[in-house]
Amino acid sequence: MSDMSGAGAPTLERGCLSDLSEGAGQWLGRNLPYFDPLSPISPLPIGKRIRAAIELALLCRVWARLKPATDVLHEAVALLEKIWARPEFPLLIDDHGGAYAEVHKLMYVALAPADARGDLREAALARLRADEYLLPLAKSPFRQLEVRYFADMANSAHGMRPYRDLAGTSLLVRLPASPVSQKDAYLLTHTVFYLSDFGCRDPDLADDVRDRANRFTGSMLTSCVRQNLWDLAAELVVATSVLGAGSVGTASGEAGIQCLAQAQADNGAIPGASAADRAQPSHTTAEFFCKAYHPTLVTALMTLIAG
Repeated sequence: MSDMSGAGAPTLERGCLSDLSEGAGQWLGRNLPYFDPLSPISPLPIGKRIRAAIELALLCRVWARLKPATDVLHEAVALLEKIWARPEFPLLIDDHGGAYAEVHKLMYVALAPADARGDLREAALARLRADEYLLPLAKSPFRQLEVRYFADMANSAHGMRPYRDLAGTSLLVRLPASPVSQKDAYLLTHTVFYLSDFGCRDPDLADDVRDRANRFTGSMLTSCVRQNLWDLAAELVVATSVLGAGSVGTASGEAGIQCLAQAQADNGAIPGASAADRAQPSHTTAEFFCKAYHPTLVTALMTLIAG
C-alpha cells in the first residue's frame, strides 16, 4: 500500500506517520473480509459488525477526499458496494442495532457508495422521517450535531440548528471537568470530527473557544500517551490537528504519533485499544481482529488528517 501521510512533517514524525500509514493500510487490506457484517466468517458480535462496516465506509470517504487512491482503497470500496447492495444490511441494523439503530441507519444512508441501491436508501430515510429522527426532539447537543452532519451528507432535510449554534452548546464550549471520562473524551473528539468534516473544513469556532479546546485536547492527549490509551490517542491527534492547524510539530501531537508508532505490531496493526487490552500471542487471527480493527482503523484515519 502506498503512503497515506503528507509531506510537511519534521523528519522523525513524518517517518512515523509513513510507517503507521503503510502498516495500518496493509493490515486493513488483508483483513477486509472480516468487515463484511453479513459474512459468516466475521468474528465480531452482530452490533459491532454493523459499526465496523460503517466505520470502514467513513474511512474510505475521508481517504478518497484527502489522499490518492490505492489498491486497498479500491478493494475496500468494492466490498462496501457489495454490502450496501444487499437488503439484509439495513434489516440487520433494524434488528440488531439496539440503541444505535437509528443513527446507524442514518449513517448507512449518508455513507452509501455512489452506485448503491437508491430504493434501499430511500426506504431507510422514509423510516427515519416517519419516526421524526431528523428532528431535534429530546436529543442531546451531541446527538443533534451528529444527526445534522450525517443528514447533510445524505442530502436530506432535517430540523437541526446551524453548526455554529450546535458548536456553542457542545463540549468544546463547556469543557468537561477533570478527570475526563473516556465517554466524554470520545464525545469531544467526535464533536471535532463532525464540526470539521474530518479535517476537510474549518470548524468555525470562536478564537477563544478554539484555543481553550486545543489546549484541553492537547493535555488529554499527553495523558493518554502516559497511559498508553492507543485508540483514544489516535482520535485526539486528529482533534488537536484540526483545532491547532496541525499536530506534527507540537509536543503532544508528536508524543501521540510516536506512542502509536511504538505500539504498532509487526503486522501493521495497532493491537488493541490500549496496552492493557492488547491482543496476546495466544489469540487467533479472528480474536486479534476483534482487538485491533478499531484502533488500527482510527490510526489510518489519523495519518490521513494529520499527515
